[in-house]
Amino acid sequence: MKEYINYDLYKNNTMRLHCVASYLYEPESNEELHQLVQKLRSSNENFKILGGGSNILMPEHVEKVISLRSIETDTFVEGNIVKAGASISIQKLIRTCQDHSLGGLEFLFTLPCQLGGAIYMNAGRGGQKSVSISDFVKNVTYMDSSTGVIHTISKEECLFAHRHSIFQGKNWIILSAELELEDKDPDIVHKDINGRLERSKKYLDSGKPSCGSVFCQYNSRIMSFLKGIRIGNAQYSNKTRNWISNNGNATYHDVLKLIRLAVFLHRLTFQKYEIEIIIWKQ
Repeated sequence: MKEYINYDLYKNNTMRLHCVASYLYEPESNEELHQLVQKLRSSNENFKILGGGSNILMPEHVEKVISLRSIETDTFVEGNIVKAGASISIQKLIRTCQDHSLGGLEFLFTLPCQLGGAIYMNAGRGGQKSVSISDFVKNVTYMDSSTGVIHTISKEECLFAHRHSIFQGKNWIILSAELELEDKDPDIVHKDINGRLERSKKYLDSGKPSCGSVFCQYNSRIMSFLKGIRIGNAQYSNKTRNWISNNGNATYHDVLKLIRLAVFLHRLTFQKYEIEIIIWKQ
């Protein structure tokens, strides 16, 4: 297991915010992860779990962080069933499935996240062709970090909803998942991946660091009004609604103020909203 002291998580979050962790742990297997969690819990020490860092707003400093990026991820394919570790990148998973003439997850290809994060947030595509990763999940295996016990639960027990799963707000660490994919010609998978890349280039503001969509429920008029609004070096994108960009050296507080501005306008006008990103407290 790798251990670091006073480690800047700048490259570990897609918003590219500077966040110094007093201690960063990188277990290289589920066994090391289990031992580490047990050790920290026995000492009553709090810690945060970090996957791909694509949907997180980090403060300037945190105490202890467990990064899952170094855990080895083996993928097993049998027929249409794919079992993969939570730390595998979505892109690698989709390419592995493509090699076995399986598909269905190509709509996730442009997300800079790991399988565990996609399941945690029930990542998906909206619009008329709404589809989420939960449409392909058979079961999920996780560790309850408060007890160290490992459980496997079915898709139904995951309580998936729009950008929601049972894992949110709990001390559970997703370890792996079984997915059931569809037979698909590799050339068609390749075409769908390219289509997703082209759509992302056209509609998403990927030129600057960001943490993706800020709200999973919001008022369209309010978020359109906020386009271009800037606080410090953080700015609501002029191109993509509901998207905050880092214009260079943005801070945690810059981004947080923009989020709070949107929350204020929703409350002022009695509009429903729900924040999608995970905000780490200082």
